[in-house]
Amino acid sequence: MKKVLIVSTVSRQFYLFEQANIRVLRKLGYEVHGAANFDDRSERLKEVNVIEHHIPFQRSPFTPRNVKAYKELLALVEKEQFDVIHCHAPVGGVLARLVGKKFKKAKVIYTAHGFHFYKGASKLNWLLFYPVEKWLSKYTDQLIVINHEDFNIANSKFKMKALDLVSGIGVNFDKFKPATPSLKSEKRAKLGFKDDDKILIYVGELSKRKNQKVLITAMADVVKDYPNAYLLLVGRGALKAEYKELIASLGLEKNVRMLGYRDDIATLMQLSDVALSSSTQEGLPVNLMEALGTGLPLVVSNCRGNSDLVENGVNGQIISENEAGFWSQTIINLLGKPQVLAQYGVKSLEKSKLFSEEEVMQEMQEIYSK
Repeated sequence: MKKVLIVSTVSRQFYLFEQANIRVLRKLGYEVHGAANFDDRSERLKEVNVIEHHIPFQRSPFTPRNVKAYKELLALVEKEQFDVIHCHAPVGGVLARLVGKKFKKAKVIYTAHGFHFYKGASKLNWLLFYPVEKWLSKYTDQLIVINHEDFNIANSKFKMKALDLVSGIGVNFDKFKPATPSLKSEKRAKLGFKDDDKILIYVGELSKRKNQKVLITAMADVVKDYPNAYLLLVGRGALKAEYKELIASLGLEKNVRMLGYRDDIATLMQLSDVALSSSTQEGLPVNLMEALGTGLPLVVSNCRGNSDLVENGVNGQIISENEAGFWSQTIINLLGKPQVLAQYGVKSLEKSKLFSEEEVMQEMQEIYSK
């Protein structure tokens, strides 16, 4: 039986982002192995049921402990003689390709879920990460990217044997789908919301990169025009205490709800009116693809990944400047135009077909079969 090794820095990659790939690989007759640091082990690993190999990867690319991880990965590949090595994440991607270049039999695939160098990134990011990726591209048989900015950089600058743009990880649109008006009303009532409330949702880690701060600040002006407007922040993260303090200082405890980790995101999407993303950078954001399938209009910051999913004035709006004043002005304007929001929602649903699980599985089957 052919064997494939999926390499990631942490094991949650397998059940969060690799389920479609694993199904495709099994369909093609591969025995699927996974190498990662399994210190973040979850019961959800049972969903993918890969043959596990614990490699002590460290997320920081600068720690000498990754030398040990490299040696253990090298020994594993030498022992198992994999036909395909498919690697992810910066550290996993670097070490797996360094190992893979020693084994000519193995086809080395790297999926970049968003390069660390991008329009607007710091000079330090470009100095540290760009040369490494460019050098390693010559040891990459197949490079997969998930947004147009990364594709254009790789296509013009890198030396991989093959390059493909894939539509993300694939979303299950049987789960993320629009709600009927009656179902939307029912879901709202269960959480204490009324039919005429204006509900905005942003799903993401509470972090500087996701930049919820600008939305919280913007809500102080939004509620002056729309006292029944609510911002749902779904996710957990290091900035929880800071954001909670900011919400209190602005008197927004009623209108900005920090919901923490939730396993009912599809329901929260269905009861919402608009999906937001104020990120400073993205690869191809899953939260927005899920919102597309739910038929929500999108209002997003102008960054890589976001701009791949939103056509300005078609299925939402792109904020020109990621500042609170621009956000509040745009939100207030759109909440006063329900017909425009409805049109945006229809176009979102149409666009979602490009990012379905079925579409991505077909794309990946073609790549794995090359």
